[in-house]
Amino acid sequence: MQGTTRYLDQTTLVPPILPGNIVRIIDDFLGKSIFIRHSYRNPSGRTLYTVYGHGVPSAGTAAGADIDAEAIIATIAPGGSVPSHLHVSVAWVSDAVHPQDLDWRTMLDSSKVALINPLTVIQCPYQIIRTA
Repeated sequence: MQGTTRYLDQTTLVPPILPGNIVRIIDDFLGKSIFIRHSYRNPSGRTLYTVYGHGVPSAGTAAGADIDAEAIIATIAPGGSVPSHLHVSVAWVSDAVHPQDLDWRTMLDSSKVALINPLTVIQCPYQIIRTA
């Protein structure tokens, strides 16, 4: 429904953008973040990863699990001081980065990671809505 605003809450199911392998789930300032490695490489030899923050991992969502595009990896975590929402990051990550070293500090290191606009990867007509 184009032009419809939808709000996320704890009943919102989170599928992966693409099939892949869950390489890490960490407790961090977003609550929990789920890191997924995909089978796509860019011409520079970097591997595509997606990261989902503010989620509650679903049963079966664990490091080492292979997932398909129909999987549900999480639900949205309850809101606290801000409304419930989801962070989705998409990046080309150097193979020099071991999956166990992935965290938000590493994701912001431009010598190892090239962040890209997630809306260029998601195959549906979403848009970013900022409140406040």
